[in-house]
Amino acid sequence: MSEILFNPDEIRLDIIKKAYKSGMRYGRITPEMQIAPWLAIGLKRLEKNHNLTVSEIAEIDKMGGTDHPDPTLGI
Repeated sequence: MSEILFNPDEIRLDIIKKAYKSGMRYGRITPEMQIAPWLAIGLKRLEKNHNLTVSEIAEIDKMGGTDHPDPTLGI
């Protein structure tokens, strides 16, 4: 059995936090940006001073009636 070397949800949480820290905000997202829904929702939650967790990233994927990960992840 192979060992998991990375957790995609942890990586996405880190991306959200880095984007927020660098000044990216939900209210500044335009349709032309075409960002992933998990990034937009994560930014929106951080802006409301919500302490976003890794487990919430998986839950965000299931929003909107899907029960599988965001296809942009390729997993």
